[in-house]
Amino acid sequence: MSATASRDAAAAFEARATWESGLAATALALIAALDRLVSETDPSRAEMILRLATIAYLVGLAALLVARRERPNVSLSLFAWTTAIAAYSVMLPFLAQRWVATHRPYEPMLRQALVMVLAGAFAPARFLFGMVPIVLLLAEAAFEYWQLDLRHNPILWFGTPGRVALYGAVAAVLAYRRARALQRERALVEREQEALALERLARVAMAVHDTTNNALQTLMVSAHLLKTDPTQSDRVAPAMLRAVEKLKTVNDAFGAYKRQVDWRPGDESFDAAEVLASGGAPPTGDRAAGAAPRRPVPGG
Repeated sequence: MSATASRDAAAAFEARATWESGLAATALALIAALDRLVSETDPSRAEMILRLATIAYLVGLAALLVARRERPNVSLSLFAWTTAIAAYSVMLPFLAQRWVATHRPYEPMLRQALVMVLAGAFAPARFLFGMVPIVLLLAEAAFEYWQLDLRHNPILWFGTPGRVALYGAVAAVLAYRRARALQRERALVEREQEALALERLARVAMAVHDTTNNALQTLMVSAHLLKTDPTQSDRVAPAMLRAVEKLKTVNDAFGAYKRQVDWRPGDESFDAAEVLASGGAPPTGDRAAGAAPRRPVPGG
């Protein structure tokens, strides 16, 4: 397992966490839209068309996310996270205007405040994307308050819009803490994979040591025997051939690792003893400073 594999594992963790955030936002917006569809019977034709279009879009988005559950995509999940809340926000001014016109009692800005807090609690690992729904809902609340003259409504809660801004600040803190927590977990996953890679490397090194040690001892003893008594060649030749075959087996086994190494210019004549002594760590100093970006070995 290489450093690339460790990064891939960390990226997979982030993709899964972002997928969960996108699915949560889509489900929240879809449930709210369905709730309005079955509980209200007096929307206008234009509002009903918009509502049905929103539901169709959210259902399609949720189906696409579920279809990608085995291999979640970060870009798709962030797109779902952003647009699902946007679809929810579009409906809020229509609801408020109709309820005010029909003198229906409701709690202004409550839905915005609750959804902002939920958005902060389910935010993805990328903080700026986590802030998009919160900023969008704050903008929608400001639009209702100033452009739709909600500030003159007697049913408005005391402390608005400051109360809504406070909820937005709490949501931003939640989004920031969740993003930090997910980033820390991502780093832990990467370090865990690196530790597993080191353990596997250590096991491979031990296997190589055990396999080559006996072969080297055989060759050394045989060479010493031939040096002192050349007539023993027929006796020691089979043992030497077996030792060479064992070393060839090790060499063939290591051929599979060539395709998993990112080679750089200058690595054609790398110091094998230095690599073994450093545990395969990247080169430092002048070699590292002058190295070009990594490229895969041709044919690998």
